[in-house]
Amino acid sequence: MMEGDRWLERGTRVEDYTIEDLLGEGGFGAVFRARSDAGVPAALKVFKTTTAELTAERLISQQNEIEALLKLDHPSLIQLYGYGFVEGVGFYLAMELAAGETLDAYLERVGALDTLEAVRLMRKVAEALAHCHARGVLHLDLKPSNIVIVDPHEPRVKVLDFGLATLTSSWQPDDTRVTAGTVGYMAPECLRSGRARPDPRMDLYALGTILYELVSGKLPFEGRGQRTIMMNRTVGEMVPLREASPGAPPAIAALVDELLAQDPSQRPGSAAQLCARLKEIYYDTLRGAEPDVERGPQSTRAPPSVRTSMPPRHNTEEAAFVGRESELSLLASRVLGTTSRAAAPVVIVGDAGIGKSRLVSELLNVVEQDGAAVVIYARCRELSALMPYSPLREALSRVAAATRRKGITGALVQAAIDATNDEDAELLTALVPELGRGLGDADVRRTLLRPSSARRVAELVRRLVTRIAADLPVLVAIEDLHWGDEATLAVLEFLSGSLGGAKVFLLGTTRPPLRAAWRGVELMDLGPLDREENARLLAEFARGGDESILRELERHVPLLAAGNPLFGIQVIRNLEVEGFVGRTAFGTLCLGSRNLADYRAPDSITEALRRGVDSLMPESREVLGVAALLGRSFLRSDLRALGIFTLDRIDRALEEAETRCLVLDEPTSTSFVHDVVLEQLERRAVRADLRQHHLRIARQLERRGADPGTLARHLERAGETQSAADAYLTAALESPANDPGAGPKLHRAIELVATLPASPEQRRIQLVATAELVRQRCLLGGTEELHKLVERCTADTPAASAMLGAALARVHEVRGELAEARKHAEQSIATAGKEPALERHRCAATNVLGRVDLARGFVEQAARSLAVGSSLAEREGDLDELCHAQGLYGVALGRTGDLDGAEREIQAAAHLAEQLADPARLLGAWHACALLAEARYDWDLGVSSTAQLLAYAEEHKLGGHYLCTGTLYAGRHQFHVGHLHRARMLVTNALNLARLVGTNLGRALGQAFLGDVHLVEGHLADALLSYERAIEQGSGPNGDEQAVCLGLLGRMHVTALRRGDPREVRRLGEEATSRIIVSGQRALLLGALERFAESLAEVRLGEDAASVRARHEALAHSLGTANGGFWPRIPDLDARAAGMRARDYWRSKQARSRTSGQWSLPTQAVSPSRLLTTRGPQNTAAAAVAPTAQVMPSRTVLAPAPQSVGLQSTVPRTGLLEALATVEGFVPALFEEEAGT
Repeated sequence: MMEGDRWLERGTRVEDYTIEDLLGEGGFGAVFRARSDAGVPAALKVFKTTTAELTAERLISQQNEIEALLKLDHPSLIQLYGYGFVEGVGFYLAMELAAGETLDAYLERVGALDTLEAVRLMRKVAEALAHCHARGVLHLDLKPSNIVIVDPHEPRVKVLDFGLATLTSSWQPDDTRVTAGTVGYMAPECLRSGRARPDPRMDLYALGTILYELVSGKLPFEGRGQRTIMMNRTVGEMVPLREASPGAPPAIAALVDELLAQDPSQRPGSAAQLCARLKEIYYDTLRGAEPDVERGPQSTRAPPSVRTSMPPRHNTEEAAFVGRESELSLLASRVLGTTSRAAAPVVIVGDAGIGKSRLVSELLNVVEQDGAAVVIYARCRELSALMPYSPLREALSRVAAATRRKGITGALVQAAIDATNDEDAELLTALVPELGRGLGDADVRRTLLRPSSARRVAELVRRLVTRIAADLPVLVAIEDLHWGDEATLAVLEFLSGSLGGAKVFLLGTTRPPLRAAWRGVELMDLGPLDREENARLLAEFARGGDESILRELERHVPLLAAGNPLFGIQVIRNLEVEGFVGRTAFGTLCLGSRNLADYRAPDSITEALRRGVDSLMPESREVLGVAALLGRSFLRSDLRALGIFTLDRIDRALEEAETRCLVLDEPTSTSFVHDVVLEQLERRAVRADLRQHHLRIARQLERRGADPGTLARHLERAGETQSAADAYLTAALESPANDPGAGPKLHRAIELVATLPASPEQRRIQLVATAELVRQRCLLGGTEELHKLVERCTADTPAASAMLGAALARVHEVRGELAEARKHAEQSIATAGKEPALERHRCAATNVLGRVDLARGFVEQAARSLAVGSSLAEREGDLDELCHAQGLYGVALGRTGDLDGAEREIQAAAHLAEQLADPARLLGAWHACALLAEARYDWDLGVSSTAQLLAYAEEHKLGGHYLCTGTLYAGRHQFHVGHLHRARMLVTNALNLARLVGTNLGRALGQAFLGDVHLVEGHLADALLSYERAIEQGSGPNGDEQAVCLGLLGRMHVTALRRGDPREVRRLGEEATSRIIVSGQRALLLGALERFAESLAEVRLGEDAASVRARHEALAHSLGTANGGFWPRIPDLDARAAGMRARDYWRSKQARSRTSGQWSLPTQAVSPSRLLTTRGPQNTAAAAVAPTAQVMPSRTVLAPAPQSVGLQSTVPRTGLLEALATVEGFVPALFEEEAGT
């Protein structure tokens, strides 16, 4: 480790890390590849500035970056592993290594992006940004080079470089300005004279610039040289997106206009609201609700007169100051009192989030605006111990800012600095070079900044402060003393007793217990807001939202009612970021469609709650530890009935817990505000007494007839394992439909009985719980675990054998192990026989047989099995099974060519799914619609239903089979409507998702679909490779006959386009159509015959082509439908209107590897049962280009629904792939420091 221009060499040790290589270097320092002692690869960012060279301003900046990363935890942000300070080197950050390509490099390589891809990427960045803003962090240097694309298909991104980050959680002086950044992405208010204070909407402006660049391939402001670009940016002379990119959808152009508005108040109110807008645009784009590319360029930007008259959007990041008015008044009077006399120091004491920082900020704003005193402010930080005096150095840097004040104030402060320099320039320079006289000698500075210099530092601070106070009152405010380093605390202690009669008010904040030993200090204890004040705070933040919404939120998230202002604000922000609530156009709060029961508070809040538990009195902690055993909510009467504690002791403990915002005491019950409080209290309970406590609780609950789920937990802790497992199973079976708590109960029952000796009862509980868990979860992913659980079960009765066989069949079918699924289903059916008591298992196994045949492409067999299975399910009253079977029966009928019957069955399944209100079954309804659309050659239905499916899956966090297949068919239908790049992206995504989920279903079909994309693009070698994979993967006992047939057709087509052997073309076509006929797929045969005829004509077998075409026409008449052929819809309206054939259009475009073709279809979110509605003759939007239209008018129309499927809700939580994927590799050299502006 070396100083100056010499850098760390390979093999150098930095704390727990070993340097391996230099990745990048810039003005700030360098980034190294390193490895921890545990073998974890990391990126080590090392700042160049050593202790002796560190100015106060740079110290603040570097600490801000570390603190920002400490606050953040999001899959699209780089994870911070650790940090430290190495003498002779400086601060360092150990961070996650992210493999990938920076967005600017990606954009340079591929050019302007398709709308869907651009929005997908920006959604991830916006979600990361919303997380930052909710945690009080502004990035302020967003640009493509600070975004790494880890995977473009999911997509997964990482936002980097918080070197210019600003923390909004602490006070910002009135003269705080944004003075650095990257000019091309900085908001115009940062470039104008006077600059602007840090604001979340600056990050939104940068994101708008990036979105513009992704869609158009260029920046929104043009000009020769940086000065001209800056001028255009400040006056708003940008090239409208609709001119820069004529194909940009109006919704994108309008959003970009808002994001790039000159007036920050015209931009979206928050990053969370932006996430909601991007989500809506994404699914609208996927559904096709966008304009045709070839319509002339037109700007959607409103005229200036209209824009300036628009009402400003509320900045929903701002929170009202509520409930601390009396404390503010008291503190303000103390400051005003220092104009004539000294004031006793005050320390505000309160738990995390109770409002200490907000109270100080309000006070400092008042003082600064009135000019009542010179403010000297700083915060102790979690990392303050790394460098002695860092809070004092930050505070003294504020004195330098005071010299810039107009009038006599600046001159008087400067005179005090000069006098202090005359006495001890060496030390003042060491602490704050900005106040001193140059950097001075490095060795001397290093010596002076050691903790042993605390007395000398204290004397210097006293002299400087009292000199200023001789002419002007001084307010010295130091926050978060609980994190202060020992040297800083020693200086402040000395200062508190040595000010004499100087007009100085010393103010501090701390969490309990008090560390600061200030002389003559007065403590101001801050407790929770009372109920009325807390309600007022939440109402202010809701900005006029319905009061019933807040009550509903408090019911599901008791933490909101605890009276902790920061907790309440952070929870509301977090709810908004994660899509549980949203904002109307007026900024008022509204409920989203996500289930509030799924909400989990952010880690920052749970950590604060842990500290709150730690601060409880031991006597209270003991009482609350037993109360925690009763559960999240409990009755005082139950606690008293245990006979462990007196009533007075119980009351005192609950009163203290309520004061610390750990419990809510309601008239009917008492509730802990968060599960983490229960966990912490339970861990602190006396282990020796736990079993007896739980046994007492179990007996008390039995006496008053508590539900089995509550009872099960206590039976388990009391050591009554089998009774507990049976209670868990009973609770799960008695749970309401779709109860998310049923799955964990089943899991726990299975885990408990696995520890017991084998017995008939043990085997019964294990099998019943496992079979029910498989029934609930197998379609939603996690099949590897389910398979292991089922394999552990044994059967010793016919009923158990039938149940076990059906469960095994379900798991194998979803995993794509179709031969095994068939074997177990047949065994289950044979075991069940005609026994009425076993009919439920025969029903499940019969439906699995149908699904196996459907997946293998033998649709007539599938239809027969699914018809029987649907009938059995209806007779048994098993509505879940009926809904699933009926939808797939409709799919099978559609593929056989019975399109009316297919529509009837899918319509019935959709209605049933809505009645059940089961998210998984509703997803199945969209899935059935998407597959039917392929059979009907109804691309509009396909595009709409797959968009609805993916939106619904994201909204409800559903993965597994439906998500894989839905994504696959989303790509297929995007292909049909001419979006080749989108098709490839989605199909590739589906194949990757299938691999991660662990299923073989759809893999062969995905290869066939990719082959079709490559063929239309003119990449025949790639197409042939994909077709060969489809044939290979689709063959065998677990294969897919549909994929094999499409692969054969593709090989035939490629051979014909290459002018290959006509006999080979005929042979492949005949083999494909013969296999299709054998499999019963009459709907697929319709398209195959047309493709066969075209290929024969391509190799000049005219008579054969005419014969095949005649077969096609006869089949089309028989089915009562027609199809548009193999070639995708023409996206160019002019080409369509000119009568251009689809084949000729795409053949002329085959030199292009990407297409930005767009198409228009007005749609809106609908429920699946309304999707299949007969279109009347007036609905002829597709026939507007009628003699050149490629398809007959569709049999469907998208009608508005009485209920929404949730496309207008806010930003979702992290998707399945982000949770499953890992990140490793390297960080490119991305940290080059941009010049200040």
